[in-house]
Amino acid sequence: MPFQPEVNQELVIDGASYRIAEHPAAPGIPYGQEGRAGIVYQLVAQDGERRALKVFKARYRIPALVSLADRIDRFARLPGLSVCRRTVLSARRHGDLLRQHPDLTYAVLMPWIEGPTWVEVMGERRELTPEQSLALARSLAEVLAVMEEQGLAHCDLSGPNVLLPGLEGVKRSPLIALVDVEQLYGPGLERSKVLPGGSPGYVHKTAPDGLWAADADRFAGAVLLAEMLGWCDIQVREASWGENYFDPSEMQQDSDRYRLLAGVLRGRWKDRIAALFERAWRSETLADCPAFGEWLVAISPRKEDGTVEQRDAQERLAWASVEKANALMALGQVELALKEIEDAYSLAPELVAEAYVRALVEHGAQREKARDVEKALASYRRALQVAPEGSTVRHEIAMIVDRLEAQLHRAVPQAPAAISKPVAWFGYPTGRAILWLVIMLAGWAGLLSLSSLVADNQWLGFVDWAAVGAVVGLAQWLVARKVTSVTPWWLLVTVVGWTGCWALGRAAAGRVHAVWFTEAGRDIDLTVQLNLWWSTVWQLAFLLNAIFNGAAVLLLRGRAVDS
Repeated sequence: MPFQPEVNQELVIDGASYRIAEHPAAPGIPYGQEGRAGIVYQLVAQDGERRALKVFKARYRIPALVSLADRIDRFARLPGLSVCRRTVLSARRHGDLLRQHPDLTYAVLMPWIEGPTWVEVMGERRELTPEQSLALARSLAEVLAVMEEQGLAHCDLSGPNVLLPGLEGVKRSPLIALVDVEQLYGPGLERSKVLPGGSPGYVHKTAPDGLWAADADRFAGAVLLAEMLGWCDIQVREASWGENYFDPSEMQQDSDRYRLLAGVLRGRWKDRIAALFERAWRSETLADCPAFGEWLVAISPRKEDGTVEQRDAQERLAWASVEKANALMALGQVELALKEIEDAYSLAPELVAEAYVRALVEHGAQREKARDVEKALASYRRALQVAPEGSTVRHEIAMIVDRLEAQLHRAVPQAPAAISKPVAWFGYPTGRAILWLVIMLAGWAGLLSLSSLVADNQWLGFVDWAAVGAVVGLAQWLVARKVTSVTPWWLLVTVVGWTGCWALGRAAAGRVHAVWFTEAGRDIDLTVQLNLWWSTVWQLAFLLNAIFNGAAVLLLRGRAVDS
């Protein structure tokens, strides 16, 4: 059964939950974009990050995509090739999901890139300023020049495969990004069984034989660059054939559209740019087309004195350092690579930020493996500062930092609590100790005020003492419970302690009465004896209670906090 997802349908991939996004212009419809090889759906992760799931048509479900993903992952560091970081759904790793949705076999999970495609800009006849045209063309030339210098070729360059995230003002995004890299040519990559023959409007006369070579992009890239540079001119926009500027049937012919575009390039920009396009248009082979380094030199804006603008020079130096760092990383020389990327970051922070974060994480992992936790933590913290806010990589780095900080904290022995411990850190602060004693005095005042009511009945006095003791003991417990340890002996100063103080006071008064009055004071009036005995009971009970409470305060102040 074909994969026909519904909006908000959940897919679990490698333990992470994603849901199918809704199309922004069609409520209730999944957000998908159909291409020649399949449909790309937008997924939303639990943290809000958007990913792309490319579901291939049956013809393009090739098992070799699994190994291809591993081989091209290293190219994700290059500008415009972030989609090379991907996960391919295979029966070996994603069997449960593929049993539910067999058509997801060899589907690809990769970054979602915001922004329109170049074909959408042309199809909408969207107006560009000369500055926008120049910026887009220069960015594309930089991406293709770096790829060519690394021995890479996209092999299916066309309007639908060139995204323009920078045109929509997406923060921290490059102006240009390439997609559909399944047919990528490069060192260590295997030739695909299904070779592209080029896309309509960008096909060289030799393309029907199949495109898979280091110079495979030169003709299509030249057409794209010419389209971007000419699109700021209203004549070019009005003469456009449709989703492409050129009618597929007029490729490499001396047509009106060709003459118009070449004339606009010459008049609006410079002869050198027009000459490069004419050279590609009239080429017999792809090798005859200009290299992208030539395009980059020609497109780079210059000041009146002919020197390259400082910003462009800094960006070139930065990318040169990044390329050198990538080579050093491949050789395992992470320390030297990090130094190169630090220099590049100082020249062009926004351009190099992603590469800098990857290098810092790699360095941190290396130091962590060597058990150098402090240096590893320093690299991860720096990566956390550079990583974009809200990104998944920032979240992952934060988790690593938390783990290492906890590990480092456990490794450092803590000094005994009694050594040079400030008074303010005692388990039972002075303020609470005073409050404890104030509550005790308030309890005494309450008992004295009630004593006249129970003077004639010692058992009512005992109940009175126990009841007030329960209230006061509870108040004292509330004062102490959050700032000190609670052990069984503490009960002596709560209701048990208050009641016990009464009982002990009564027993002691009985002994006093027997010795002083019964034996030595037989002639004293009985009423006077009872009043004296009663007064002795209260005084001894108060004394015992004061001793217990005072001892409790001293002991509690010396105890450490448990929680």
